[in-house]
Amino acid sequence: MQETAGCFFDYPHDNNYMSQSLDQLVDAGLKLLNDSDDPTDAHREHEYWVTDVSRWLQEIAPNSSLSGEWAAFGSSPLVYGGGYYDDPRAWVSHMSLVRRRLKWLSEKGSDALLIVTKIRVKRVVAKLRALRNKVARTVDFGLAGLAVRNRSHTRILGKVCKIE
Repeated sequence: MQETAGCFFDYPHDNNYMSQSLDQLVDAGLKLLNDSDDPTDAHREHEYWVTDVSRWLQEIAPNSSLSGEWAAFGSSPLVYGGGYYDDPRAWVSHMSLVRRRLKWLSEKGSDALLIVTKIRVKRVVAKLRALRNKVARTVDFGLAGLAVRNRSHTRILGKVCKIE
């Protein structure tokens, strides 16, 4: 449950943030620009979106400060001092905030994905190196024939020879 303007809302998006792509998060932000007519609903959906993106950033780019930058935009101006403001200036401010967040997400979200890709590439390279080293310890390429060591025996060209 999240408290917003003195009200508690069930957060429906628990555990869904990792299944969302950057495009889906951007689409959710765009939806905020189009589906806004009630300040209560708009504020609630804005908070859900902010939380989803924040969790996504923390998961894909931990310790990168991106979630801190995201949080620094602040909350929706449709709520101030615990009350909802269905005022044209508040709506203009709200829409402007959503647009700034969308712009930031389109720029920094792809940076976060690059971080994830680099981490994954490093992991794959490390696994490949470990596999190469394991193969190098198992296969002796220095013999005339291909030799595979197996404890006390060596198999050379199909014949088993005892190693002394």
